[in-house]
Amino acid sequence: MQLNWTDQKTKKPQKAYIDSEGYFTSYNETEKQYEKSNLISSGIMGMVGPTMMLSEYKLPIEPYMETTEKLKKRGVNTNAFLYLEFAFIYKPGHFRNGSHMETKVACCSGSSCKKFGINEKGYDDSFIMFDDEDRLAEINFKIKDSRHFGSNEGLIEYFYDESCSVSVPAAKEVGMPGLDIFK
Repeated sequence: MQLNWTDQKTKKPQKAYIDSEGYFTSYNETEKQYEKSNLISSGIMGMVGPTMMLSEYKLPIEPYMETTEKLKKRGVNTNAFLYLEFAFIYKPGHFRNGSHMETKVACCSGSSCKKFGINEKGYDDSFIMFDDEDRLAEINFKIKDSRHFGSNEGLIEYFYDESCSVSVPAAKEVGMPGLDIFK
């Protein structure tokens, strides 16, 4: 999986990658090389990232935990592709819980999408949207004064029926700071 974003400090476009083994690969400007770490799939630490994201993006935790538990029992490695997994887990019904306000909006395809606004202070204009086939289409968040992320915003878009190919660059494996205490 390839992630693209703009660094808020430098305003430069950035890329990072996550592979099927849970390695996170990104370019280290200081070292002038790509580096990868396996923090994402390392036991309990592999759950920290996903659960923090679920909490900060205001995604329902129960469907995520239930699905990952079922997949683990089948021997499927979960939490490797983080954002991508959301598309296979979440359905509109998960957001009809009082924490989100549902509206219908026009989609780019000309049909009607289901938009779930987040009913919480500090999340103005944040929403989760599903397309006319009830597939996750967008997670759009604008967070103000979050404990973990400060004030930030982001957009995760999902595209279906499109072929794509991602090439993860060769990278030097590095340990994450503090990971050595788990050995």
